[in-house]
Amino acid sequence: MMNRWTGDSKNALLDRRTIAMGIAAAYGVGLWTHVVHWRSGAREAHDVMFWAHWMRDSTLSVPLVLLAVIAATMAVGRRAGIVRTASMVAVAVAAALALGVPVHAGIFGNAGHHGAVPALPVSMLAEFLIDLPVALMISATLLGLGAITWPTRRALSARQRGALSMAALFAVGIITIPSSQASAVVPGVGVCPAGSFTRTYSVTMIDVDIPLNRWGDHDPAGKMYALTSQIPAIRAQELSRDVSLGLRDDPIQPLVIRANQGDCVEINVTNDASGGSYGMHIDGLPYDRAGDKVGRNVSGEVPAGQTSVYRYYVPDDKDLEGAHYISPGAGHRAAIDHGLFGVLSVEPANSVWLSPKDGTTPIESGWEAIIWPADVPAFRENVQIMHEVGNEKEDVFDKNDVALPTVDPITDAYRPGSRAMNYRAEPFMDRLNLKPHAKAHAYSSSVFGDPATVIPQGYLGDPTKFRIVHGGAEVFHIYHLHGGGNRWRNNPGADPDHNYANTGLQKTPVESAASDRVDAVNTGPGESFNAEIEGGAGGVQQAAGDFLFHCHIAE
Repeated sequence: MMNRWTGDSKNALLDRRTIAMGIAAAYGVGLWTHVVHWRSGAREAHDVMFWAHWMRDSTLSVPLVLLAVIAATMAVGRRAGIVRTASMVAVAVAAALALGVPVHAGIFGNAGHHGAVPALPVSMLAEFLIDLPVALMISATLLGLGAITWPTRRALSARQRGALSMAALFAVGIITIPSSQASAVVPGVGVCPAGSFTRTYSVTMIDVDIPLNRWGDHDPAGKMYALTSQIPAIRAQELSRDVSLGLRDDPIQPLVIRANQGDCVEINVTNDASGGSYGMHIDGLPYDRAGDKVGRNVSGEVPAGQTSVYRYYVPDDKDLEGAHYISPGAGHRAAIDHGLFGVLSVEPANSVWLSPKDGTTPIESGWEAIIWPADVPAFRENVQIMHEVGNEKEDVFDKNDVALPTVDPITDAYRPGSRAMNYRAEPFMDRLNLKPHAKAHAYSSSVFGDPATVIPQGYLGDPTKFRIVHGGAEVFHIYHLHGGGNRWRNNPGADPDHNYANTGLQKTPVESAASDRVDAVNTGPGESFNAEIEGGAGGVQQAAGDFLFHCHIAE
């Protein structure tokens, strides 16, 4: 019987069975490659779904893989055994797909698809090793079924030579992309430039019974992002429910990590929380995978019990300094209501962050720190996160696991214990129950002791920056700092005369300014702003003592 492709019963170089072998290898090995990349956290940056990504890349690889199959079968000859032939074909296919790594990079851009990647030779070797076992399985299976008629080494017919030349030219044409076209490709989001410093964190999403104050109020449905190394300490505090006054070093507090302008941030995220898949999204920064599936975005969520890698790039841009909200995304408001949020605080380039206790010990995380940049003055940083505990229909519980009342019976405040700062709330009824007739002293630490909520500290004139974040999902909050002389520029970057290190007593009236001075700001869910305190700690009047700050939320 004549071969319909070649007209030759013996030389089946391009018969349909050989083509079938090449197509099976291209799409089969391509599927395996994409599954491996997907599970490792790689994502297409241009809104291409998994199946479309696989079909597109596999289709583009068909000429290379087909050429590899033809070359391999010619090399071994028709009389070679199944093991030898399958091995040769598998090696050729894996090598062809490894050669496709720079092709993919040239067309689409490396980091545009998979974030920070290893050097090209390492990527090609990894691709070869990933693809080889599956290529061997596919080729051995088809050979075992007797599905391929292999060509010999003998001279090719004119039609065969022409077909082989066309396939080779097609493959070479894909590889040799004009440099102008390659350079015109705009890298996707989440690209960490070569040579950028990579800062790595290991974070686990967990369920935790969050203690809200020293009175025993708590949120048993709590969730949080936690440094993996802190989980034993978190479990110990969860068991004791003890909290520090002023929220100093408690392990149960919102995650606050830091990075410098110009850093690449790599976060290994493990999902040990109940409720299904959750992710991590950091507002305002380029990333290689989304935190959750919104609209047509590819979901970057981590299934329960699994770990994935998220990469973010912090451009060297001074306007990015400040708190960047971390959350599982808009699709997980219920988890946000119970504490699954945090902050990445972006610092000036080449900064180090030190313990506020001694100013010398480096710290990995925490809401307060001393930031020491390389070429600008140091300052105290305090990250204050306002949020709600549960939604408006959920309860907060006391130490006996009894739901707190919807209305504070002493002050008529709505949902006591549910308006929090950094996982801490200090309901007036808890304080006033000790002395119900001491309403005039409700804020007094001398009468009732310091609260469990954050208490920033500093010496007069210390350069001070508050990073204020709305970490909730339900209502607006109005951050207000009392004291008369405590104020900040609404937009410090807009005022060329602003210098956070220009501290001390300032009694000259402000006649004109490029930015309004404020002491109260209204914020919505996910918003944040920098309050760079004029005059530093103590304000422009340089007054020592405690200054009240709170939320002017209704009731």
